[in-house]
Amino acid sequence: MDELIDTAEKKVLVDIVKMVQKRGMKGTKGDWKEFLNSYDKKFGSSLSDPARRSNDVLASFLKTFDKENDLKFLANVMQCCSNRKLVDELAKRNPDKETPVQRLVCLTLQHPQYALEYAFPSYEEGWVVTKLCKKSKVRRSDDMVAIDCEMVECVDGTEALVKICVVDRNLEVKLDKLVKPNKGVANYRTEITGITDADLDGVTCSLADIQKSMKKLLSNGTILVGHSVNNDLKVLKVDHAWVIDTSLIFKYSDGPTFRRPSLNNLCKVPETNMAKLLLHRIPVHMPSEELHKIMPGNFTIEVKQPSKKPQGDKYSVYVVYKNSQEAQQAYEDVKGNQEKDSYGRPQKLVTFQLSTGIVGNLYVRKMAHDDSVQQVSSKKRALQVEENSVMSKKLITERTILKENLADSKQLCDHLKEIESLKEQLKQTSDQCSDHLEEIERLKQELGNRDFEISVLNKMVSKLQKDKKLKKK
Repeated sequence: MDELIDTAEKKVLVDIVKMVQKRGMKGTKGDWKEFLNSYDKKFGSSLSDPARRSNDVLASFLKTFDKENDLKFLANVMQCCSNRKLVDELAKRNPDKETPVQRLVCLTLQHPQYALEYAFPSYEEGWVVTKLCKKSKVRRSDDMVAIDCEMVECVDGTEALVKICVVDRNLEVKLDKLVKPNKGVANYRTEITGITDADLDGVTCSLADIQKSMKKLLSNGTILVGHSVNNDLKVLKVDHAWVIDTSLIFKYSDGPTFRRPSLNNLCKVPETNMAKLLLHRIPVHMPSEELHKIMPGNFTIEVKQPSKKPQGDKYSVYVVYKNSQEAQQAYEDVKGNQEKDSYGRPQKLVTFQLSTGIVGNLYVRKMAHDDSVQQVSSKKRALQVEENSVMSKKLITERTILKENLADSKQLCDHLKEIESLKEQLKQTSDQCSDHLEEIERLKQELGNRDFEISVLNKMVSKLQKDKKLKKK
């Protein structure tokens, strides 16, 4: 521990001391201010800002902690900082110069959302931080394991691990365990997890047991692979920075960066869907048979299942061709104005005139890979909606925490401004006091002069009185 502290950068030491202050931790020399009063006889705690102290002072304070829990906390924070520094260095490398596996790691690390999604509170109690080996060894390592966790909902609204499965790159099972939650379970989510209360009878494996196994599996630069694997790491309370996250390395070619593909999209992209064209916003008064007069080629019509969002006087259909090449050619041949939909996907606005003389418009769009989701069963869609709802709640919670932190930061800034204002007032008061003291000294001097004058006058009066008496005699 002492060696880690001595070699740490100042920014790291400053951050750790601030965390220690926030947690109210005390070493053998007391808390931070008490330590300063005993360590620095000249300034003491009057210079308590860690950023204004030297590395030696910061390191000396951190070395005063000797309790097991405190040392574990410091070890986690130091290891986490070391890992993040290594990850930042490796993320700056050119992915094209790496092995295919390392390239996927770099793509994950370089994603704009990585820093936010993988910023774990690993300094909190119960968290484990894996140790990455030397940079050269990490860069050469292609060892990897894939993970999938099943979670249940607890009575306090949190999630707990109930099952974990880990396989290596050869699909050899490395870990497959049921886990006993350490809290009361409100919902086993059996339709998703496949687990019931009865399945956990006799299960003694705890989260701590799983953490020990994971720490061993993820040693020496092993890469962890998963889809939104940050959610698995959160429920495991394991901070491991060296990952391949398939929700980050794959992206929509025509969508925004933050829009992440679901695992269902990545695993299920039927070729038959690419042999279709989507016709939408078709006026309800237009018979589907009229579409054969608008769209070129031979095709069949498949009515699109209506979405939950009401479409009013419009409807949508798929026109199904023999293969994707015919569908592509039909899209090229249909006459219309090239536009983009709300997701930025290309489509054509086609104007038509029915045999009745009515003129109208409809849109023709090629199928995108994510349209396959619309072909799953209603049950799976319901589960997807539920999953999105859970993720939305998590996002709202994280945003709330972020807002609270921002509010705390704003409050801190307000306090600092108030302190600076008070300092300025104190300075002004001090200047005023100085002026008052000078005025008092001047008045004292003037009073002394008057006292002297009065004394001289008293002597003169006394002498005149004596001379007057002598004359009378």
